Amino acid sequence: MRLGRLGRVDEVQVSIGVPPVDISGTFRPSRAEQEAAWELLVELASRIATAPLKPEDGSIREALTSLYNIFNTTREILREHGPEVGYGHGNGNLSLGLISMRVLNEILRPKLARWHPRLKKYEEHKPEPVGTFDWEERWPDADECRADLTEVRTEIRAYIDTLAQITGTPELTDAVLPHPPQRALTTERPAKKKLPFSPRKPMVRWFDVGVLAMTAGVLARDRLGGRGRLPEVRPSTGTVLGDDDEEFWFDYVADLGDGLDPTLAVAWQLSAEQLDLPADDTGELPPIPEKGAKRGSLLVFGGDEVYPYASQRRYEQQLIGPYAVAAVHHGLGNEQRDVLAIPGNHDWMGGISHFERVFTVQPGGSPDQPGPWTVHQTNRFFAAELPHRWWIWGMDTGLHGTVDEPQLEWFAEVAKQLQDGDRIILCSPVPMWQLRQKRPEQYHELRQRLDELLSERRASVDLYLSGDSHYFAHYEEQAERGPISHITAGGGGAFLHPTHALSERLPNESGPAEFRLTSRWPSPSQSRALIPNGGLIRNRQFLGFGVIVAALAWVFAWLVRDRGVELPNEVNDVGGWPLRSVGWVLSAPLGWIVLAVLIAGATLAVLPNSREPALTKGARVRGFGIGLALAAVIVLASATTYWLLDIQFDVRGGARDWWFLGSAIVTAGITLWLFVDLSARACRQLKVNDNLAFSAARLTRYKHFLRCRIDTDGALTVYALGIDPVGEGWASAFEQGSPVPPLDRDGVPHLHYVWGKRYEGRVGS
Repeated sequence: MRLGRLGRVDEVQVSIGVPPVDISGTFRPSRAEQEAAWELLVELASRIATAPLKPEDGSIREALTSLYNIFNTTREILREHGPEVGYGHGNGNLSLGLISMRVLNEILRPKLARWHPRLKKYEEHKPEPVGTFDWEERWPDADECRADLTEVRTEIRAYIDTLAQITGTPELTDAVLPHPPQRALTTERPAKKKLPFSPRKPMVRWFDVGVLAMTAGVLARDRLGGRGRLPEVRPSTGTVLGDDDEEFWFDYVADLGDGLDPTLAVAWQLSAEQLDLPADDTGELPPIPEKGAKRGSLLVFGGDEVYPYASQRRYEQQLIGPYAVAAVHHGLGNEQRDVLAIPGNHDWMGGISHFERVFTVQPGGSPDQPGPWTVHQTNRFFAAELPHRWWIWGMDTGLHGTVDEPQLEWFAEVAKQLQDGDRIILCSPVPMWQLRQKRPEQYHELRQRLDELLSERRASVDLYLSGDSHYFAHYEEQAERGPISHITAGGGGAFLHPTHALSERLPNESGPAEFRLTSRWPSPSQSRALIPNGGLIRNRQFLGFGVIVAALAWVFAWLVRDRGVELPNEVNDVGGWPLRSVGWVLSAPLGWIVLAVLIAGATLAVLPNSREPALTKGARVRGFGIGLALAAVIVLASATTYWLLDIQFDVRGGARDWWFLGSAIVTAGITLWLFVDLSARACRQLKVNDNLAFSAARLTRYKHFLRCRIDTDGALTVYALGIDPVGEGWASAFEQGSPVPPLDRDGVPHLHYVWGKRYEGRVGS
């Protein structure tokens, strides 16, 4: 959605239902459509049909009646607003009337036609002494009907989300959606001692000039060498983990190793023997195991294990140390947990050899592994066989989002071990849906190669796990053989990315929806609430940038200082401001070069979340506008200084230079504040600037990981568990023997049951 002036919505993306009932596309609503959508939104948001239908207290009859009443309400509202809400405007393939009628006829009507007469017939046979609700509970079809109504409720919520987009009030959707169950984390008191490693406590200051320069230097060195050193691919060790006779638990975490607090908070929960999940009152999440969610015997690292680039010291400080402390406290020995890992682009920066030392068996089978775990893989990628014909594969896409030929040949050999019906959990550093959005060529090439690997066997990739983006999101891919899950879980410890700018469907602009967003955490309203503003420049990481901008402003002033031209008397007669002063500044062509560089830099800095034409164009236009604003500040500042010094007070000599320098410093502060603030506003309103707006904020909130279980019947259940807040001052808590997790400025740390899904076992597994 793109917001225009006066809150008008310029474009709405629609994604309701799943094939074959799929309402998707774009359109630009008229004012009448916005008014009608608001009335529909108010009516639907408060209905029983949107609330969870729990077995113990929900009434099927009331839910069906609520759904039935939507027909009358919709007809009345559409009739009141006339035909304008029903016909297209040549600006998309949809209209509000078309969306509404398709929701009624294609999503609601089939369910009502199925269940209303069946329940009515059953109700007619109710004995007089039995209560209505008690009789309904005895209905043999009650569970099946509730499951159908839960499915409808999901689509009604998507419809409500669309109405909220049309009205320009997307936050109202959160009032309808249930919040993830949560409970306060149990505190423990560790032994009072100093941490046995030297922790790097603060989060990475991404806008610190020194950090950027060192990271850029490391990246340039690696890129000049191609992909960095490509290690020799060694044969697979044939890793087999787990037993078909017992349930098998494993954990997944990605994007960790940033600041100590979030990294250790996640490691602490991952190392606990079991987690008692908060109770789910919605009935929409997989049931909680009776004995809690057990610690996985396998831990999978999904990439970007350290930031901003790899080194032996960073792995020890930011990964091995925190996980070793958590393991010791929870009674884990070095050989009690298996680990598999793939590198992300930050692991490649600085040399892949550091990753190999930590996560691969070295030539000769050296047992001296630095991490608190047992490693099995011999390469920077892996394949392991899990119980009940599940496999987990991890691919390395390096610095460029591609898979090299030696790696593909290795996986081709692994694929020969697959049997018909085997299912694969594929781990990649970058989400497939995101690769489709930003690098479509690499995406199509990688998917084609995967299809080639599995084409000779009836094996399939049913679940994709990835990090790279630092939030939780679940997309469903609409494939011929059925929905395929894509989970992004980059919450292991790095700064938070926003979720409000995520696309509801991919592609964004045209064609059928290949990927459909079903869940995200934090919610869009929580994400928007965390967007920083211009006040962020008070953080010391911007000091270096402030010096650079001040130097740029001073150079500009120096270039135009004594190079003005005589202006016509008509201009001088105006009084000197603004025409004479601005004209003096703009009369030096050399200064234009500085302004052009500034405008070009701002234009390129505003990056869209997708390469699709409309988003790319919008980002460039917004970036160009920001650049013009920054250039205007520098021009006006120089013109004002000239007017004050030369016209008003006639300041000459060395003092004049000092005044221009002071003006440049003030200009730098204003310019930098304006850039940060406008970039944040662009992030709020458009699908742009995720990294630019949020990386500098260094938010430790909304960390998460996945806990997964393969049952003895072959079913896989995935639980997404969140921690928010994470607790502030873990190092101090250890040194003082205080309870952990420690309190946080944002409150008491809580465990959140964010999302879950069960993938049924196959017959004969």
